[in-house]
Amino acid sequence: MGAPPPAAPALSRHFLEASKLLAPLDASCYEPPLPEPPLEHDDGVRKTIEESQRLSRRRRWATLAVIAWHEIVWPALATHRAKKWMGAGLVLASLYFALHSSLSPLHPAFESLSQRLDERSYFLSEENSQVRPEAWSNPAVLEARQDGWIELKPGLSLYRPSTTRADYEFAFEGLVRRGAALGWVVRAADENNYYAFKLTRQGKGKEKRSVLVRDIVAGGAVAAPEKTFPLPFELEENKLYRVRVHAIGDRVTTMIDDRGVSSFADPTHRLGGIGFLGDAGDNGLVRSLSVSGNDDTTGRAIYWMKGFNVFVHKPLAAGNKSAAGGH
Repeated sequence: MGAPPPAAPALSRHFLEASKLLAPLDASCYEPPLPEPPLEHDDGVRKTIEESQRLSRRRRWATLAVIAWHEIVWPALATHRAKKWMGAGLVLASLYFALHSSLSPLHPAFESLSQRLDERSYFLSEENSQVRPEAWSNPAVLEARQDGWIELKPGLSLYRPSTTRADYEFAFEGLVRRGAALGWVVRAADENNYYAFKLTRQGKGKEKRSVLVRDIVAGGAVAAPEKTFPLPFELEENKLYRVRVHAIGDRVTTMIDDRGVSSFADPTHRLGGIGFLGDAGDNGLVRSLSVSGNDDTTGRAIYWMKGFNVFVHKPLAAGNKSAAGGH
């Protein structure tokens, strides 16, 4: 027996519908039309049409913009009040760029004014349970613990963001452990000039009392006899105490748990930041440090203006850098 005849090719739906209208002989010879090529493989006509449509949309928007300018914006700007506002805006813009330009003769005066405003502006610096090495003059004095406290080791470490401040409030939380003390400094210009405070116990037996000890250090030496302030309460072991120190002008006031402990006036140190001080065996614990100042209407207003200036000036500086890099 011979080989079976080959199977007939599958007929498309288009062919089956068309074959109904043909004679049997014509239907056997009919070939369905080839499918149309997809649009993405055309000869460029589609792209030309889309480009023409985009160009037409641009022209319509440009026409609307021109109409809006001539019929709405320009008549509004032509009024006397609008001209005055435009003139004031141009004057302010010219003054702003003149003050910020290093070539302007007003630039040194503006820098001096800017520095004075920065000193008068509200400020706030905070540190929690992490010890940032770049923020402290001697990070080894502060050891971060897993429970969120910072243990004080022997030595002195100053908080760098505060060293140029004069008037401020220094606040933190601390623990005094058995046989230990808790020490801090304010108005510290450097490691040799500051006011030192220590929360501790003095005496023996029934004569043992809780006190705050103050030392005035100038040029690396104690400049005045040690001053002791008895506390209006007894220190308890492992109890959290909230310490706040106000350094305003010549006066330094210390409060513990919102109770006044000491207040004195001394002109030795008028400028300097805060820090922590520890002797061998003290091992005090601290956390939630903050330094703030100029918290009044004037300080807040200057702070707001400085923030607006940074918002405006930073994009301009970034644009100048990118332009310089392009050249």
